[in-house]
Amino acid sequence: MISPKRLLLDAAACCLLANLPSALAQGSLTPPGPPAPTMKSLDQLQPRTPISALPFTITNRGSYFLAANLTGVSGQNGITINTNDVFLDLNGFALVGGGGGSIAIYAPNLVTNLSVAGGTIRNWDGGGVIAFGSFSARVETVLLTQNGGAGGVRLGNGSFVSHCSATGNSAPPIWLLGSGIVSDCVVHENPATGIVIGSGCTVKDCVAFFNNGLGVSSGDGCSLLHCTVYQNSTNGIAVGYASTVLECVSYGNTGLGIVAADGGIVKNCVVRGNQAGGISIGSEATVSGCDISRNSNNGLSIGSTCRIVDNAIILNGSSGILNATNAIRSRIDGNMVNANTTGMTVYNSLIIRNSVGGNSTSFAGTGNDIGPTSSGAATSTSPWANF
Repeated sequence: MISPKRLLLDAAACCLLANLPSALAQGSLTPPGPPAPTMKSLDQLQPRTPISALPFTITNRGSYFLAANLTGVSGQNGITINTNDVFLDLNGFALVGGGGGSIAIYAPNLVTNLSVAGGTIRNWDGGGVIAFGSFSARVETVLLTQNGGAGGVRLGNGSFVSHCSATGNSAPPIWLLGSGIVSDCVVHENPATGIVIGSGCTVKDCVAFFNNGLGVSSGDGCSLLHCTVYQNSTNGIAVGYASTVLECVSYGNTGLGIVAADGGIVKNCVVRGNQAGGISIGSEATVSGCDISRNSNNGLSIGSTCRIVDNAIILNGSSGILNATNAIRSRIDGNMVNANTTGMTVYNSLIIRNSVGGNSTSFAGTGNDIGPTSSGAATSTSPWANF
């Protein structure tokens, strides 16, 4: 006798087999067409336009790149940029000049957001990257060699130049006409001033040497930080009104080591072995914490109402500190002024708490308020004594 459980199982199996054809038959297995791409193309991922020959003119915004080393045509600019928002990747290649006064990369009109990076620009008679009217331009990781005319890089307001090296350019290889930043650049052996910046600029972590001009020259309201300038044919560093020079080295220049206009601050700098003298500042300026030594002329020349504090001024060829006969009261406090021809040739100033020894003459000048001179700190009874 067949059990009820077995009858139920057999009935279920019959139902399954009866419905099997309709469950399996779901239409044709032939694909409707070839498989479509499932990944994006390189142009979709990073849309860029190659540049394979010169001259080339950019009229559309976007990203462009060199496809090879390219040589210019005599008398024609290499790449002309006539639009905003352009990124030009030199892609590790070189733009080589073809003569005839041409410029490698030229923006003849006002352009914004121009970027150039990553290659070499050399032997262009008219200049390297020239964008006088640019705003918010960037040039990074570019080697600039033997460019003439307008020099290596010349940009407008709000520009940024970094990690570039420039040599043999006939005009200043890095020149910002307005505010901006120059960072981590090396400029050397150019027959011109190394770095020129307008007002409201910052130059930091740069090196300028063997240039036939100044190392670095700035307009008003600028900051120079952590720069080294040496053996340039005129002054090492020259900055305009209300500018700051901080933790820089200026060594062995033919002119002065550092020149700062009125309202400037020179702090924690090393200024040594410059032929025309160490530091020269205008009025209402501050020099503090500097090593000013072994310069061939005066160590420190100052204007009126200056603050000269905590400097080491040693073995300079003339006066350690000098101001003009008509200067108005400065404060000269806590300096070590040793082994100069004259320690201080100063007029109408407050002179206190200095160490002044080994000079042919310690103090020269008139109208000063000088703290008492003591032979030693242990025996001095005045907190304002000079030693």
